[in-house]
Amino acid sequence: MGWGVQFQPWLMSPPDTIGDTSEVAVKAPSSVLETYSLRAYPNPFNAVTTLDIEVVVPGEYDVLLYDVTGRETARVFSGRIERSTRVALNASEYASGVYFVKLARGSQMFAVEKVLLVK
Repeated sequence: MGWGVQFQPWLMSPPDTIGDTSEVAVKAPSSVLETYSLRAYPNPFNAVTTLDIEVVVPGEYDVLLYDVTGRETARVFSGRIERSTRVALNASEYASGVYFVKLARGSQMFAVEKVLLVK
């Protein structure tokens, strides 16, 4: 019966090899952010949620809130982000439902997060 699992031997020499001077190359974790990130917590939320934003290229960005029909509901943030920032989204005046938060610069969209407002 094939479960789609393939065996990959990770130990190619006996574990008690004495005098083995082979070198192992390990890739160091990159400290450079490689993707744009937009996260909301808590999510679902009641009135207020926090948006964590990380960008690859410093610059002027907009964080926009859209309702489920695609209509722009609010401009949550507009300003310069060097690497990361945290923004509070207060949606107390909006109806319960699904919303989308978009990170953009001009006509370019970099990240979208679906949020659920529950009252």
